[in-house]
Amino acid sequence: LIGAALVLFEWFDQSTAPGRVGILVLHQVNTFLLISAIVLTARSAGSHYSLNRDFTNRHSLKFVLGYLLLCLTAVFGVIAALGSMLYPAPSLLEGMKMDFISTSPVVVRIRILHPLIAVVGAMYLWWLVHAFSAEESKSEGSAPGGLLLGLLVVQLVVGFAAWLSHGPVLPKLFHLLLADLIVASFTAFGFAVFAERQDALENAAA
Repeated sequence: LIGAALVLFEWFDQSTAPGRVGILVLHQVNTFLLISAIVLTARSAGSHYSLNRDFTNRHSLKFVLGYLLLCLTAVFGVIAALGSMLYPAPSLLEGMKMDFISTSPVVVRIRILHPLIAVVGAMYLWWLVHAFSAEESKSEGSAPGGLLLGLLVVQLVVGFAAWLSHGPVLPKLFHLLLADLIVASFTAFGFAVFAERQDALENAAA
């Protein structure tokens, strides 16, 4: 439905309609939610899991905050990409100047928030992985926390390279792909921290 709205209202190409920003933001957040739903479905298939309610109640907000930071980073990433596409600058230096000119469009002036939020979010997720690595190690299979940290480092490097390159589409597409993979690995990490296999609990109790 969101994709259809972009087409029906012709919010593509060089359209500067205010609704375009909102629908693109919804599109990105919904994509993240779909990715998380797929990861949770795949991870829980074939086994029965339960949650430690006391542990979940004490720590779930920390993971909710991490997910919100990922969404917020993506939201401002969408805005930054849209601003760069609609109001291109002839050079990287000119683009930086446009960020601080009061007459520049809003989508241009607020795109500076994307890298700032991205760095804060990466630092928070880094702390989260280290804070809950012991809980994650109790789960079976590979450790998504380590994958998450690796992807964060690569994402920051690619994001910086995409900004320096000032224009090519390929680094931006790779940047977006990495964002989706980070959401998938963060979801898998959260599952590993909070979920306990029911059959393992029953065997331990026996």
